[in-house]
Amino acid sequence: EATEELEAAKIRFFKNVGKPLTNASRPADVAAALPRSLDDAIGLARKNNPRVHMANSDIDAASSLVDAARAKYGPTITAEGVARGGYDIDGDNGDTSDLQARVVLRWNLYRGGIDKANEQEQIRRTSEQRLAMHQVLREIEEAVRTSWDRRFRQADLAKTLRQQAATNEKLVASYREQFKVGQRSLLDVLDAQNTRFNTATLADTSSYASLFAEYRLLAATGELLKTLNIQPPKQATAYAQTEFGVPATADTETYARTPSEQKNDLPFDILAPVRKK
Repeated sequence: EATEELEAAKIRFFKNVGKPLTNASRPADVAAALPRSLDDAIGLARKNNPRVHMANSDIDAASSLVDAARAKYGPTITAEGVARGGYDIDGDNGDTSDLQARVVLRWNLYRGGIDKANEQEQIRRTSEQRLAMHQVLREIEEAVRTSWDRRFRQADLAKTLRQQAATNEKLVASYREQFKVGQRSLLDVLDAQNTRFNTATLADTSSYASLFAEYRLLAATGELLKTLNIQPPKQATAYAQTEFGVPATADTETYARTPSEQKNDLPFDILAPVRKK
């Protein structure tokens, strides 16, 4: 069963990393790179976690769609050019050669409320993305708190189990001596050895669980790559907003909303044909 679990772990490693697991060893201790307090860890996570950056980018994208929807209210100015040439065009005898260049302003002053409805839709989609970001923040904080607590609890458990394993080692030695003089049976010795082995295994498991919690904490705070001296790919850098001088999105929603419910005081009631009398 243990061998089967080991092979399953190797398969999961290959699935996530894309390379086979060879020459595995205990990861380095990263306690020195961890935040000093739980509050510091939560603050780092809310600032540096990649999921937060992704959620903020989604808000920026949704906010840009609001601006695009509002652009429909204004006129459009286009430069147009037309050239044609030929013989007997438009019923006129002879050669024809026309060149036209013009600047055209078009402004649709009324479209039946389509532009207003589109603007309100995009505003609500922006609110949806803000709610998604708050959900991400709650999930990240949960991960930080869980890893922080698990790190200390598993470390304390490993310490206790090591002490118990040391006691069991002495007990096994004592049972062996008693077995030699006939005061203990072979079953007693084997049972003590089994207890010693299980306790030592649990101690190692708790130690690795504490170490894994440290790495999870680094991942949640967005400091894992920095700690491992790994440079993220260039695609991970959000450069477009700075490159094109796009203003930062406001921290809170500032858009004006209109009620989404149908009202009878509108110029016309589109539900009137199907409304029950």
